[in-house]
Amino acid sequence: NTRAFSAAFDPFGLMERLSRAAQAAIFVYWGRCYLPVPYRTPITMCFGRPIEVTRTPQPSDAEVDALHERLQREIVETFERHKAVVGW
Repeated sequence: NTRAFSAAFDPFGLMERLSRAAQAAIFVYWGRCYLPVPYRTPITMCFGRPIEVTRTPQPSDAEVDALHERLQREIVETFERHKAVVGW
């Protein structure tokens, strides 16, 4: 949520070079009193139904694709079910 934290923009590309060297995203953000405490703003979260997954030691690409498609369907369904509550 962009209202919960402020973030720094690096016009010189220093954070990008550090991120590439560390192979991890490095960014600077802050909230209230310049601490990593979010600003007071409403944050709404919606939870969908749990997705049952059978554990497979070496899943095939087709199994991964099917599960990914199912996850995307559930996310869209959860959004459609709750979008009026959040004002969409």
